[in-house]
Amino acid sequence: MTENNNTPYEQQPQYQQPQSQAQYEVSAAEPVAVSKGTRIKAIIGMALGIYSIVISWSFGVGIPFAVAGLILSIMGAKGGEAKFSKIGKITSIIGLIASVVIGFIMIVVTIVAAMAS
Repeated sequence: MTENNNTPYEQQPQYQQPQSQAQYEVSAAEPVAVSKGTRIKAIIGMALGIYSIVISWSFGVGIPFAVAGLILSIMGAKGGEAKFSKIGKITSIIGLIASVVIGFIMIVVTIVAAMAS
């Protein structure tokens, strides 16, 4: 203890966090503002894609729904809605392929059946 100081305890030295030589700049991606209209387009695109898969079994009727779902999903992706638009693109493409393949098979079966009779 020192006589000049009226406190019975000595002051502890102040510790600071050590400074590093290299400064790293961490920047997070800024969140993209998603408008309500964009979100609705992406959700409708996803729903049309799912519906095109379900309806694809009836002679290519799913093609317009798949195309509309793909267009709306692309519009939703441009607006910043990634989750629903990605699912919408995938389901629309699957529905489009299924509709075309099943439509082609039905045409071939119809021609073969007509030739056989």
